[in-house]
Amino acid sequence: MQSFMEFVFVLSRAPNEYEKEKLEKFVKELFARIIKEKNSLKNLEVHYDRIFLEYCTEKIPAHRALPKIVKELKNFLHEFRIGLRDCYAKRYELGLNVKGEGVRDIEIPFVKSCKAIDSKVTIVLELLDYSFFSKGNMDRLLKLVKEKIKGKSKEIAEVIEVREEEKDLRNGKEILNLYSLENLLSPEISGLYFEIKREIEENLEEKGFSKVVIFPYRSGKELIQKLGKLNINPEDLNFLYVLNHKKNKEMERIKDKFKILLELDEEEMKENIKLIGVMNLGYLELCIPFSGKFISKESIPLKIYSDPEKRIAGVVMGYPSDADNFMEELTNFLKGILKKFGLGYRVKKVGNRIEFESKSKGNKWISIAKVMPNKNLGNLLNIKSNNGYLSCTGFEIDLENLLIAYLAHHPSIKNEKKIKIL
Repeated sequence: MQSFMEFVFVLSRAPNEYEKEKLEKFVKELFARIIKEKNSLKNLEVHYDRIFLEYCTEKIPAHRALPKIVKELKNFLHEFRIGLRDCYAKRYELGLNVKGEGVRDIEIPFVKSCKAIDSKVTIVLELLDYSFFSKGNMDRLLKLVKEKIKGKSKEIAEVIEVREEEKDLRNGKEILNLYSLENLLSPEISGLYFEIKREIEENLEEKGFSKVVIFPYRSGKELIQKLGKLNINPEDLNFLYVLNHKKNKEMERIKDKFKILLELDEEEMKENIKLIGVMNLGYLELCIPFSGKFISKESIPLKIYSDPEKRIAGVVMGYPSDADNFMEELTNFLKGILKKFGLGYRVKKVGNRIEFESKSKGNKWISIAKVMPNKNLGNLLNIKSNNGYLSCTGFEIDLENLLIAYLAHHPSIKNEKKIKIL
């Protein structure tokens, strides 16, 4: 991995000739000590109140050495009462050992160019502040580049179980009547929705879950940044945003910047995205209030759930050694619920999470529920107990899609006075 960096330091004043001589000697010794590669320092120039550095590395990326270089240079300048006003990368070239097939099709924020030569890919960045490197943004950018080049940004879904429907799905005119506006707005449909919700909640409480009503930690910039540190993609948070027309590339860029900077650009959000509702964080919303809290061993496993935005979301907090058991328990619970409602379904493994789908009108598979284990979430949010940090195994049920699937699997309820599920 070859890299080349042009870096500029802006000083509070210009050093005199004596200070300049001392400074040049110190920088050369500094590179010999930190980079530990022969001839890594290609150019050093002190011009008025600027220090211009050009250096290259082969063993480690050039930006990894910056924190030590900046820290020691700042301390050295302090001896001469010279302050460091600013520092930035004028140009940064980095070679990656990744096959460059299709590399010309990718666009990544902050990257000026991305070229493939033989089996290597070279990226070029310009005019980046030092904070971009000190906050770890560069390493996340490199990870994103590799994902896009290799085409691994999308997870592979594997169907691991299918349960056939107990009854044939409706079709033709009958299914059109079932989904008519009159039916969907009827009291019978509303009653069915709340009956389904009540049945699920009763089953959860039988399993030891408690319902949470108050949410002391809702959406906001601070919360977005906190979630960014968990390496969570915006699309996984069910943000209720809508793109302005013909802005798909802008949305992709906003998501990529979030993955790199771990925060959302408010100006870009205002320009390209229209907010149509509150942010739904699912089971994460239940975990965040426990950030920095200590949970007694008598309360473990802690099982809680809520019903935000036409969903039921829950989480089991327990010891990481029991996380696999919690995942199996929740998976079996969701299977039992779908069987109780007489629904056919298929179970998919997508990454480390389990997804449940059922068929709606036109035999189309729709998402019904998810189980999402996260053994490290307690560590990231600082949720601990007597024996250390806790794991968080979450689940979410989409009540709206569950209702649609139920209507597709069962006879029409139009003009019926009472709805019976079981």
